[in-house]
Formats: sequence, structure tokens, C-alpha cells
Amino acid sequence: MNQPDHKVVVGRIGAAHGVRGEIKVNSFTEQKTAILDYRPWYIRQGKEWQEVAVRSTRIAGNDILMRIEGCNDRDVVKRYTNCDIYVTRDQLPELDEGDVYWTDLEGLNVVTVEGQPLGTVSSMLETGANDVMVINGESEHLIPYLDHVVIKIDLKAQQMIVDWDPEY
Repeated sequence: MNQPDHKVVVGRIGAAHGVRGEIKVNSFTEQKTAILDYRPWYIRQGKEWQEVAVRSTRIAGNDILMRIEGCNDRDVVKRYTNCDIYVTRDQLPELDEGDVYWTDLEGLNVVTVEGQPLGTVSSMLETGANDVMVINGESEHLIPYLDHVVIKIDLKAQQMIVDWDPEY
């Protein structure tokens, strides 16, 4: 299968659960169970993309569990452990003006308000207190994703302006 257009990672397949082929799903969506609203799911193993045929899902305590079509025992589902779950971008809800998905931030060039380049956003971290951007350039910067730090995001120009000391 070809790579899905404009893919967005929304979760990760976790460990096998029980002996009958159920597997845990780690959701990256803001509301944990929102991942269940999206279909189809895609995974990539090596260089190959495949659509995951989800047979069933259920909530068990704090866990989301799923069964994949054709996977009826613990040993078979283990090959999916740690595969990211992707959906196509057109499945995601439209955002309010000024809001962005984390995936939109990844790859943006980051510069200070003084115009000094810091690098590019490589990933985002959820820390509990606030989200943090991982910026890779000449050195790595961990910059909080806060309104008073992130001054401007220009997706068309692929640039973010931050009020941040490059020495920090």
C-alpha cells in the first residue's frame, strides 16, 4: 500500500493484552477515546504502509484495547507492538482560527524575536505543566509552548518566532 496522503500520527500500538489477540492502544489524541472515531488506521512496518483492519475495540479501565482482523493470539499481535497509528489529515476536525495540530509544528524553522535561528521543531512533549517543543539546531533547545514564548506561527513560511534566549 502507498503512504497515506498527509498522514498524522494519532497513537501507538502497545503490548499484547491477554492470550486471544487483543492489543493495547496508546492514544495521542487530546481526548483519549477520540482515536476510536478515526478510520481507517495505517501503520508502517519498515518501508511498507498497510491499512489496519480493526475488528473490534473496547475500553477496559484506563486502557483502550483492540483486535486486528486475522490476529487471534498473543504471538501474532506482538509484531504490531510499538507501531505508530496514522490517519489521513482530512479525517481530523477543523481547528479554530489560530489553533494548530502538533504535527503542523514539526519541521518549522524557529527564530528568536531578534532573528537568530535556533533550528527546527523536531517533536513535541507533553509534560503535564505545559507542552514543550524540542528544537534541533546547532544545539538542542527545549522551549515551552506558551503564548508569551511563541510569538508567531507562520505555516505558509514554515517559520515560528519565539521570545527565547538562545543561550538557554
